[in-house]
Amino acid sequence: MLAGIRDILIIGTSRDINHYELMFDNGSRLGLRLSYAVQDHPRGISDAFLIGQEFISDRPICLALGDNMFYGAGFGDLVRKIGNSHDGASIFAVKVGDPSRFGVLNVSDEGYVVSVDEKPTSPQSDLAIPGFYFFDRKVSYLAKQLTPSRRGELEVTDLLNAYCAVNELSYQVLPRGISWFDMGTPDSLLEASNFVYSLEKRHNIVISCLEELAFRNGWIGETELYDFISGSPTSSYTNYIRSLLSNG
Repeated sequence: MLAGIRDILIIGTSRDINHYELMFDNGSRLGLRLSYAVQDHPRGISDAFLIGQEFISDRPICLALGDNMFYGAGFGDLVRKIGNSHDGASIFAVKVGDPSRFGVLNVSDEGYVVSVDEKPTSPQSDLAIPGFYFFDRKVSYLAKQLTPSRRGELEVTDLLNAYCAVNELSYQVLPRGISWFDMGTPDSLLEASNFVYSLEKRHNIVISCLEELAFRNGWIGETELYDFISGSPTSSYTNYIRSLLSNG
C-alpha cells in the first residue's frame, strides 16, 4: 500500500485464509482489490507463481512473504521505484552476521550478481536476501520450468538463478535507515514486536495502520473511516483512527 499497490493476492493454508477473508473481504473498505488462494502444502515460494498465474496474467509482480517486516523512512518510495522497472527480477540485499539462515546473494568484485545460494553451510557472502521480490511478466513461465529440490519444494533461489543465468537479476542493498526483520523464529518475532511497541509508544503512532495508509493515499475518505470506527469496538486502535479525523 505504501508503494501504491492495490491489486493483491493473499496465499495461505485453507485453515488460515478464511480468517483473512473474514477480516478484509474483497478489500474495498481499504480501497484495495483483494483475491485469495490456498496452498495447503509447503511446495515452495516459487509455487506462488503457479497458484497465482491467472492473477498475475501478463503483469509484473511483487511477492512479499508474511514473516518479513520492513520499517524505515522512504521504504515505500524505494519499493515503488523498483516496482516500476518491468524487466527481469529485482531483490533487496542486507548484510547479516548469520547468512547461513537465509538465501545468500553472491556478487563479483565489480558488483554484478554471480549466483544465489539457499541457506549455504559455508556462505561465500554476508548478503542475505529478504523475502520481498520483484519479477517481470514471465515469472510464471519460468516457475513452470523449475524442478523440486531435495525437500520437495520449488525454491525461489532456483527461480532467481534462472534470471541470473540470462543477466536479468538486479539487487538493491537496503539503506542503513531501513530495518528488516525475518520473523521466522520465536526470538526474531519477539524482537520485531518489541521494536514496533517501542516506536509506537515513543512517537504515539500506529505502524502499518491499514486504514491510515488507505486514507493518506486517497483511496478512502472520512466516511469510510467513520464507518469503520462505528462498526468496531472502542480500542486504542479505533481511537488512533479517530485522531486522524480530528487532526487530518
